[in-house]
Amino acid sequence: MKMRIFNSYFSKSLILFSLCVLFAAISLMLFSIPVSAATTYYVATTGSDWNDGSINSPWRDINYAVNHVSAGDTINVRAGTYWERVVFGVSGSAGNIITLQPYPNESVMISGSGVSLSGEMGLIDIADKSYITVTGFELCYYAEDSNAANRPDGIYIHGACSNISISNCNIHDIAHNNVTSSNYAGAHGILVCGSSSTAMSNITFNGNNVHNNTNGWCENVTFVGNINGFTISNNTVHDNTNIGIDAAGHYTWANSDQSVNYARNGTISGNTVYKCTTLHNPATNNSYSCAGIYSDGSSNVTIEKNTVYSCDYGIASGAENHGYNSGSIIIRNNFVYFCVASGITLGGYDPANNGGAASNYVLNNTIFGNNTSIDPTNSQTILGGAVSEGDFRMMSNCVDNVISNNIVYPRSDKNVFVHKYEKVNDTCTGNSIDYNLYYTEGANTYFYWNNDSSPYTTFTSWKTGTGFDTNSIYGSDPLLVNESTPDLHIQASSPARDSGTNNGNIGSTDIDGDVRTCNGTVDIGAHETTMVIDGSATDWNNTTAVATASGQAATSLKVFSDNEYLYFCIQGSGLGTNYDLFIDADNNSDTGYVEGTWTSTGLDYLVENGTLYESTSRSWGWNSLGTTNVSTSKNSSVCEIRIARSALSNLASTIKVGYKDIDGSWNLVCRLPSTGALPSYTLN
Repeated sequence: MKMRIFNSYFSKSLILFSLCVLFAAISLMLFSIPVSAATTYYVATTGSDWNDGSINSPWRDINYAVNHVSAGDTINVRAGTYWERVVFGVSGSAGNIITLQPYPNESVMISGSGVSLSGEMGLIDIADKSYITVTGFELCYYAEDSNAANRPDGIYIHGACSNISISNCNIHDIAHNNVTSSNYAGAHGILVCGSSSTAMSNITFNGNNVHNNTNGWCENVTFVGNINGFTISNNTVHDNTNIGIDAAGHYTWANSDQSVNYARNGTISGNTVYKCTTLHNPATNNSYSCAGIYSDGSSNVTIEKNTVYSCDYGIASGAENHGYNSGSIIIRNNFVYFCVASGITLGGYDPANNGGAASNYVLNNTIFGNNTSIDPTNSQTILGGAVSEGDFRMMSNCVDNVISNNIVYPRSDKNVFVHKYEKVNDTCTGNSIDYNLYYTEGANTYFYWNNDSSPYTTFTSWKTGTGFDTNSIYGSDPLLVNESTPDLHIQASSPARDSGTNNGNIGSTDIDGDVRTCNGTVDIGAHETTMVIDGSATDWNNTTAVATASGQAATSLKVFSDNEYLYFCIQGSGLGTNYDLFIDADNNSDTGYVEGTWTSTGLDYLVENGTLYESTSRSWGWNSLGTTNVSTSKNSSVCEIRIARSALSNLASTIKVGYKDIDGSWNLVCRLPSTGALPSYTLN
């Protein structure tokens, strides 16, 4: 019995000991396995794919490289021209992006000259891959001269991709040279096609230059199919033979599941698009028909802060495919000018064969001098100069759209502000048009609404006949900065200032990235004016004071900011000749001048009578920064000060301010605040 107990105990101990030894051995083995770190590989025209890809032994082909790296790796391509297609065979992962880029400060061309083409192909081709960044390449000279079924693309992203970024590439001379009005031949600068049942997501196309492409039936920047989440930003798209930027949906060649077959939840922002025209494109029988930016059956897309000019049409939202709409598209804060036909268009061409535009918002755009009837490629007049599209145009199936806060300024020889085309069996209901500014230097006025032969010829008859534009402005010059150049910003005295309405969809910033509302008001047009330093406090009326006092000369201190400046307004009665404005720029009481009257002060900057000073010590010691970055206007009741943000090197997101009013003998009159802690202000 005792022996059995001993034997059992010994056996269990031996087993336990053996397990510990085994665990230790396994742990040692696991921790001895080397962890794969991200590696930088190199490609050079003098390399070989038999090499190891190091900087001294680079690979030869970019395509080889993108198929022999791992998540997190970077490929640096040395200068030169590479005649090849680059087809990614591996993906990155979250936090381990694969990056393909030129070697720093070197230029790399990927040329399609002589490269084979069969069907839809891109010089860079990414299918069903994720977490890839491509930046800085020149992609060019990929062309098809005969077979309509072959479509060259500068970049082709397709399948179920996610987290793909394409930036700072120069894409040009992608061409199909055998285009007819019926063969559907074409070429894309970039085609992003969500062809899978799994949606593409987080696809970014930023800072690229797409130009001089021969597109035929295709577009230049095309996002189509099952795409849920994308950004097309800060690109320049120009001198092409079809649409500049296109967010599209419901084309069966892209995806067979119509419930997901459309680009959605995206942003098209900060792009410059010009001279995109089909006037010499056989696909359209050489007629003008393409937009600079087009939402064609997409949904929940914001088109903002773009500049579009000298295209056939400026910005358009509709749907080519019957039964579908471009839905919930926001077109805001854009400059659109000098286009051959209309500046902004909503709806489909034909109610029987196309879709339309539903629940779109066209807000705060400046639409100027369109309907040029001039071919932007050779300055030849077309159609006898008799185009009457209207600077703002509505076609068929326009339902529940809101058009507000726009400056509409047509050519003086056209004078067509709005043109809603007369269409048989058209649905056009629930649209709202108001708070716009209309102006022309011409003698006539034309507003068309469902009657192409009988326009409204006065603004009063337009309002009475349609019920639109009750709160709009007509006949007042918007005072654009320069109509010739043009510069479509408005001057401070423009009647567009503070005349718009905030319907919740105007966005937080204007075309320049400055705050969209200034003191609770909204300007009409793409540009929001800000505070004017003129000694008048009128434009401060809706600004809440950060400090107030009674029974003294200075009674109110207000602060405002935009992307470029800080603004200060001191109001009162009998303000002194001199003043000191103190700023705690870094919001840190442990740095800067300590002013004993106010508590916990660390004052970094001082503006005294228009000169900016920087604190040099905790006591009264200041270094003059001059007057260049300061504008002031002062009288006995208002002191306005503007300071360039760039002049304040340690500017935090929250600042503190204080004001001292001083008489002509440099005696203190009063402080604001009188005592206690300085008020805080959070910058816009």
